[in-house]
Amino acid sequence: MRSRLVRQAGLGEERRLTIKIVKEMEEVIPRISKEWLDGIMKEDPTAVLLGGVEKFEAVPGKSSQQYIFFRPVDVGPYRAQVRLTAEVPPAEADRAEVKVLELNPGILDKDTGKVEYQEDPNTLVEAVTSVELRWQDGGSHVKVFQRAQQDFTLKMPWWFPVPDNAVEAVLKPFIERMLRESQAGVFRTLRKMAKDKNITTRQKTAA
Repeated sequence: MRSRLVRQAGLGEERRLTIKIVKEMEEVIPRISKEWLDGIMKEDPTAVLLGGVEKFEAVPGKSSQQYIFFRPVDVGPYRAQVRLTAEVPPAEADRAEVKVLELNPGILDKDTGKVEYQEDPNTLVEAVTSVELRWQDGGSHVKVFQRAQQDFTLKMPWWFPVPDNAVEAVLKPFIERMLRESQAGVFRTLRKMAKDKNITTRQKTAA
């Protein structure tokens, strides 16, 4: 049974809308060392890199892959939630990344209360996503850089009554918000880890 978005779209001849977004952010994390962050990222990069999403969970039967769920948003008359399928390779000494394998937009089914994802999201969406985290030693701190790029192509039937610029006006802020919240969440996670580390260090010193 094909999913709701595909059924409603009735794709035949199609027109395409492509949105490309690049978001770069950097922040200084005080009172930690590069060696400490190297160790954290080597131990569990997923906890840091996915700190800005609503939740993440292992893909059934594929322990190396994660489903990443972003917070639901209202898009026109629908309530949508984006789910990524991603891999988080082992981090290097000063670099980590998320490899996004699939982007799947889901729609809340008001009858069941569950989000219905697409059986084949490529029918509606082509998405290429890259997320990279780098860090460098600053003496008494570590400077952390994030770069996220989203190339998003929406496929619409030729008869879809909303013009491309109106569709982009709805989708682009949504995608930008998704990336911005994810990046801010990474920094929040790092700040909390650094704070907890410093509290533990002071407690050991006092003892």
